Amino acid sequence: MPRSAAKIASAATGGSAKKGPSAASFRKIQAELDDKEKKLERVRRLAKLAKENGGKAATQMLCSGETVVTASASSFVSGVSGKYRKYFRIGRALTALSLGGWGLARTLTGKSSHHQMAVATGLVTAESVEASYDFGKKLNTEKGWFAVDTGSSAQGTVSGVVGEAPEVAVTPGAGGGGGRTREIMPASPGLEAFRARARSMAA
Repeated sequence: MPRSAAKIASAATGGSAKKGPSAASFRKIQAELDDKEKKLERVRRLAKLAKENGGKAATQMLCSGETVVTASASSFVSGVSGKYRKYFRIGRALTALSLGGWGLARTLTGKSSHHQMAVATGLVTAESVEASYDFGKKLNTEKGWFAVDTGSSAQGTVSGVVGEAPEVAVTPGAGGGGGRTREIMPASPGLEAFRARARSMAA
């Protein structure tokens, strides 16, 4: 009986009730919830921005493709035009100026000029690259900046490696006639045995 009364009293005062979370654990849980809420809000904001700017991104990609295709196609036509290449390049430059002026005028009036400027940029890029290439090739031809003298280079390599004068060998001419052929062979200790056998066989 006394034990039952003690239980009843404890229950009345809340002594037998389970302890709730501490203040520290509650703050931790609250911090985790706030962090997840911030991440969710960031994802929502990025999704909203992507939805709003998706059209702009697609337009930029399309304009980049137009620039690359225009530059490549105009360079191809310039390469196959042969003797008419000069006239094609003049027409390409005039077309680029016209499209660039048209696009600039549309921009000043508040209209879209992405495609006009993309094509004009491709034409200007192709012409600039070709002109720079031709100019650099001409300078290299005139100045000889990167010219390679294969004859002198080969001679220097042989003399630098062997370090001796070449050997002159006289062998019978072809067809068994009396004519003889002079052969200049690089001096090399590793070939002496081979040359000695060749001389003995010829004798």
